[in-house]
Amino acid sequence: MTRHSKTLALLHEASGGRLQDADRIATEALKYASRRRHKRIDRKLIASTLDTEE
Repeated sequence: MTRHSKTLALLHEASGGRLQDADRIATEALKYASRRRHKRIDRKLIASTLDTEE
């Protein structure tokens, strides 16, 4: 499994496969990355985004 597919798998798992939830998580990850000036959204960043939502 590539790192991209692992990131997408985490996003899918966290959203429960619901498109609206996946969109919300992805949007939050983009905002999080932008605030920290990251150029890539990876598994670690998605996980950090999920941690801050709880």
